[in-house]
Amino acid sequence: MKKIFKLRYPYIARVGIFLIALALIVGTVSCSCGPGGATYTLQMAVAPPNSGTATDLDGASPYASGTAVNISAAAAPCYQFVGWTSSAGGQFGNPNDPTTNFTMPANDVTVTANFAIAPLDHFRVYDVYAEADPNEDVELIDQFGAYNATVRNAVAFFNPVKKEKGAEVTPISNDNNHYMLYLLEFAEPPEEQYLQVTVNNQFGDNQELIVISIPIALAVPTQKAPHDPWDCLDHLLVYYVYDSPETPASVNLEDQFGAPEQGVNVYYPVLFANPVQKTRGQEVTDIVNPNVQNHMVFYLTDEKVYSGTVDISNQFSEQLITVDGASLLAVPSEKTSWGRSLDHFTSYAAMGTPFDQDVRLVDQWVDITTTVTTPALFCNPAVKYYNDKETYPWYWDDHLMVYNITNEEFGYWEVWVNNQFGDQQWLTVKGPVALAVPTWKLYPGEHDPPEGLDHYALYEVTDYEPSGPPPFVLLSDQFIELVPPYEPVPVDVLAPAYFAIPVEKTKLPDGDPTEIVNETAHLLFYKVMPPVMPWMDIVVITNQFIAEDWLGVFELQYLAVPSVKASYNPVQPG
Repeated sequence: MKKIFKLRYPYIARVGIFLIALALIVGTVSCSCGPGGATYTLQMAVAPPNSGTATDLDGASPYASGTAVNISAAAAPCYQFVGWTSSAGGQFGNPNDPTTNFTMPANDVTVTANFAIAPLDHFRVYDVYAEADPNEDVELIDQFGAYNATVRNAVAFFNPVKKEKGAEVTPISNDNNHYMLYLLEFAEPPEEQYLQVTVNNQFGDNQELIVISIPIALAVPTQKAPHDPWDCLDHLLVYYVYDSPETPASVNLEDQFGAPEQGVNVYYPVLFANPVQKTRGQEVTDIVNPNVQNHMVFYLTDEKVYSGTVDISNQFSEQLITVDGASLLAVPSEKTSWGRSLDHFTSYAAMGTPFDQDVRLVDQWVDITTTVTTPALFCNPAVKYYNDKETYPWYWDDHLMVYNITNEEFGYWEVWVNNQFGDQQWLTVKGPVALAVPTWKLYPGEHDPPEGLDHYALYEVTDYEPSGPPPFVLLSDQFIELVPPYEPVPVDVLAPAYFAIPVEKTKLPDGDPTEIVNETAHLLFYKVMPPVMPWMDIVVITNQFIAEDWLGVFELQYLAVPSVKASYNPVQPG
């Protein structure tokens, strides 16, 4: 037995190695070696997840190599099919056709149906006359707030429109999608605020809109006969744009009403819309569209003359409406940032009561414990005249008191800053070196406490690259107007001195942290050279650090300009 065993063992080992090699060649995962020969597994997949379905219509996997398998893809709501891909060979009849065939390779394979988020259309916005008044109460929730409102008369109808801007053509992606715009009525209007909203779209990036925070209308997805129902449209809450840059452009437009329009002038934004969750009775309509450009900016355009009737239906009404002309173009837009609008501030040297208060400061760069000590600057909302443009304060009650702090844990950063003076190139800053505190000015003048104004950590500018010659501006505020000849003061704007970042402040040992309202809004303090002003005033203030303080305010030193922190890098001091 021992002799026979020793003779047969090498033979058995060689057979095992041969079988393993054969399995590796044929395919070890799903080979079925039956009468019909080798077969291989076909798996179906989709990308991104939940964007649709991929189906093996034959449903007979595994398949022999060379088998033509019928496959089909179906997009989920808000998505569209873009093409098939294979993980390991094989051939598609047409990789761009959602229903096609796939020829199996000699191995296991996964075929993937790829989908993309469906684009939102542009809309031509028409004035309408509609007799029906829904008069229905709804609850509306978007990124700006929650509102209880009554839906009233329809005032506009949205048609999807093809747009040509130069060589750029934006076709209609879904000609079933329409909107009706209804006015909103409030029993108790929400508190009005001015919001700074930054958007990107085909008319430009980083467009800054000043939006009034009370919505004026609700855009409701609507079916227009004889079209099919809409697909993947959110309700839109529409706001009035108070101030915005001009957006001069010329476009060609073509929609379902009337003749194509050639050379239509586009002027500036007048309305802005957020997707909104709507509750009507017990029925909740959620926000569903995942497109990043799921907001709308409405631009004033040349008027289109058109008149006709349309049969519509939506959640509020079924009626025949009269369409009468269009002078707005709604453009899909990405909202990149938003927050409470920030004013310009004139900053004066100030003398007041010193104190010691330990605080914790947390911003986008640091988390430190420091001590607030002595008053340094008092900041007044200011009117600025620059390049033939007047910039008025949105919030006349906003004031800031800047205090020195005893911080020795300096960090250093390089920052790229943009504002109304242009790109400021790179600033090198260290700090923080001071703290700006929202402050109620009790005297002079009659003011309410500031609401929604952030605290700011001030960082000292140690180096900068000028972007051009120093600007020349005219400034006016409550102090300057008290000084003869009671006119705006001409001011040379010099080098940037401090960069201010919104900061969360906690009074130690047991205070509550202050919430940052608008983390994207920053201030850049520029040193200014005003004319000689033999002047001093007394200001009475109160804030979170002092119940009442009498300040001596005597010299205009800085202009604080709302600014965007485009990018930054921490650096080591060199």
